[in-house]
Formats: sequence, structure tokens, C-alpha cells
Amino acid sequence: MVGILEESVCLKVRTPMYEELLTNKGIKDGYTIEHITFSGGVADYIYGSNYSDPFKYGDMGVVLGEEIAKSTLVKNLKLKPAKETIRATVVGAGSHTTDISGSTITYTEDIFPIKNLPILKLSSEDEAKGFNSIEECLREKLKWFNLENESQQVAVAIKGPKSPSFIDIQNLSKALINGMTELLQRNYPVFIIVENDIAKVLGQTVHRQLNKSNNVVCIDSIKVENGDYIDIGSPLVNGKVVPVVIKTLVFNS
Repeated sequence: MVGILEESVCLKVRTPMYEELLTNKGIKDGYTIEHITFSGGVADYIYGSNYSDPFKYGDMGVVLGEEIAKSTLVKNLKLKPAKETIRATVVGAGSHTTDISGSTITYTEDIFPIKNLPILKLSSEDEAKGFNSIEECLREKLKWFNLENESQQVAVAIKGPKSPSFIDIQNLSKALINGMTELLQRNYPVFIIVENDIAKVLGQTVHRQLNKSNNVVCIDSIKVENGDYIDIGSPLVNGKVVPVVIKTLVFNS
């Protein structure tokens, strides 16, 4: 495990095992790193906490921390202790809610299950300013999710109009598409989450306006916030509904 961590920050030649364990985009090979920091309970034992029982927590966290402290991660890089750490995994340190998105949904291909998709939610103020604002805000906020100048896949969340006209749906679809240009250029599937009950017509419109070039998943009656992550399970009831799990980080104030 320590060797894989060393590979992840370009201290060792990368092996097939590293590629297999990678869950998102890694650091580009050859990238120069000077400092490193660790978070979580394991970090305490990298920074030098004393212990009497290496298996006091019923896992190998203490041993892992000790081995990291001996590795090139610490010897070759400058170790910067974190002022605040969180002593659990992302899921373990959060809360989650399970819900069902109902029969008025759109998905153009069965690409499920989807796991740990970050949420980009537009505010009510963003939506209230009109379709041009939606496009501009979406394009700007997508920069939050750039990894080494590359966009990562996200789910765009909006409240959406309650009783939209045909023109409203057309304009909303265009605004979302224009705002997601960078994602579309990477041929990512389009994920849209709407609070109000318009997912079917909106998803179909987006797919048609894209000339069916990208997969589209549009679900509704789901409430999420920025900072949340969503899992979308395989469709149930002959494809009429999809189960979703919303994961939210919880921080002590």
C-alpha cells in the first residue's frame, strides 16, 4: 500500500496495480511535488503519535501510518502537518439519504450503477436571473471541479421551473448544454438532477438538442446541495425508477 502511495505522487515508476486501484484522475506522471500532508486517523501515526497496541482499532491503520513515516513519502518530500484533520473516510464522516427518483425520468442508455458523482448545484439566485445566467454560472462553477486543468464528471443540479412552457424547457435545455460545453467535448454523459417534476421532458429535450451524441441521465424529485455526492443504482420496476443515495460530509463547527 505504501508503494502504491509513492507511485501516486511520482516517487516510483507506476505499475499496473496503481492503475487498477485508481478511482479518479491521478497526478500526471513526472509532476514535481515538494510538500505532502496527510489527514485522517492514520495521519496521527505518521506525525508521531505513540501507541501501545498496533491493532487497537481492529485494523491496520496504525501499522500503515508507521510504514508511511519510514517511506520516501516523508523522506523525499517536506511533511506539512494539517491544522485540521478528519478521522474517518468520506462516507464514514458523513451522512447519507436514500431516495427513489420516479417514473418521469430520462436515461438514454443503461450506464448504471454510477458511484460518487460530485454535485454542482446552481443557486435559486442563479436560476432567477434567467437562462443566460444559468449558462454563465454553470460554465464558471464547473471550474471548481477542474483537476489539473481537466474537467471531471459532475452532476448538475437545479430546482427548475414548476410549470414550464414548451419554450421554457427548450431554453433551459439550451442553457444547460451551453454551460456544459467542456464536459460535452470530453464526451461525458450528461447528468442532470431537478427538484421539480420535469426530468422526463427536460432529459428528452437535452438529448434531442445534442443530436443524441451524448448519453443523458435526468432525474427529478431529488434534493441535493453543493458538496454532496450521489450514487445512482440500476433501474428498477422495468426501468421506471432508479434508486439514489445522497452522501453529505458533516463537519464539526
